[in-house]
Amino acid sequence: MAKKARTPTKDFLNQTEFWKRMTRQLGSGAECQAFKDSLSRLVQKTDRSFRLNPLRGMTLEKMQALGVKNVEAIEWESQGFFGNFDNLSPLETHPLLGAGLLYLQEAGAMEAVNLLDPQPGDRVLDLCAAPGGKATQIGEKLKGDGWLVVNDPVKSRAERLDALLARHGILNASVFSQDPTQLSERFEKFFDRVLVDAPCSGESLFAKRVELRGDVRDADVVGCARRQYLILSRAARMLRGGGRLLYSTCTYSREENEEIIQSFLTENSDWKLIREQRRWPHLDQVAGGYAALLEAPEDVVVKPSFGRLFEEPEKGNIRHGPLRWNAEVDEYALAMSAVPKQRILDLLDSERSWPKFNEVEVGISEARKYLHGEALHREANQGERGLALIRWEGQSLGLVKVLEDRMNNLLPKLLRSL
Repeated sequence: MAKKARTPTKDFLNQTEFWKRMTRQLGSGAECQAFKDSLSRLVQKTDRSFRLNPLRGMTLEKMQALGVKNVEAIEWESQGFFGNFDNLSPLETHPLLGAGLLYLQEAGAMEAVNLLDPQPGDRVLDLCAAPGGKATQIGEKLKGDGWLVVNDPVKSRAERLDALLARHGILNASVFSQDPTQLSERFEKFFDRVLVDAPCSGESLFAKRVELRGDVRDADVVGCARRQYLILSRAARMLRGGGRLLYSTCTYSREENEEIIQSFLTENSDWKLIREQRRWPHLDQVAGGYAALLEAPEDVVVKPSFGRLFEEPEKGNIRHGPLRWNAEVDEYALAMSAVPKQRILDLLDSERSWPKFNEVEVGISEARKYLHGEALHREANQGERGLALIRWEGQSLGLVKVLEDRMNNLLPKLLRSL
């Protein structure tokens, strides 16, 4: 993303470097004015875009029964919708989010994964995965079959990403926090599909928070473009012959989009450009961005063995399936899994037996308290002590430690709405 934005001036929509670039790109006539008008409309829109999690068996009918209104389908994502969540406020502590039943995501951002088209059984890399919208989308499309590797070089972001994948029930995944160059040395020609949702200048944020943004300067765009090309070149090393790579951004500048792809294809003439896609606020009623689907040349290189995923655990590993970097079981990820555990054991070539948890069903009030990080009351001498799984409407929320008169909250702190 761009450096910390400057405080906007009163006339910043007409005087910034951003608007000078957009005028050069769209022209000074009707299209540029339509683009500018669309940003104001998007800021005022109260409905939110979201994606249902099919791994949890969530349906639109259940959402509407819970009080989501004004539901409207998103054409490029079968699980994507717009809707009004006012009846579920505060949404931060509603178990729809806490159980991973849905993900709030910018509508335009949902298209990249569909263009990449990951299939069950694929090995897929999301190289710049935080905050996790596209990573959870990939994991849901794999349906527990195949393996997802997600990475973010900033460890704090990778740790939150790890917790989010677990919340959504995605256990067939490994989480890393490494520089793309380090990762490319580890996984050469390993993946069937690679997603590069590149760090960018974030120009589409004008469509969400116009009043909060300062200028996106030309220097920001140039700096991002240099970094993006390096990331793309490292990502390409990790794709097997004939595999596909999706490059995407949430920005409008040609320097960070078409020109990056043109430069890459000039240097790698044996690669194919399968498709380029643009979304614009004034044409598609979403914040917009760019995506390009590339295909690697065929070769005879055999993909490395699956076992390489967990080599050298001290080098940037966060989680591998249900195992932490030190091979301890991640009990939260295991408890929340929507993937058959035997399938994970087979992939890991493991004979482990996983712990079983007692279950405690709660209502909406206790579910909100739990997701807020609070301990829950229990009547003395009712039920077994020890670890238990909190459930709401049959959906897992996380673990507690059951004591005599209370249940201590074991929800990962990164997921608490404190």
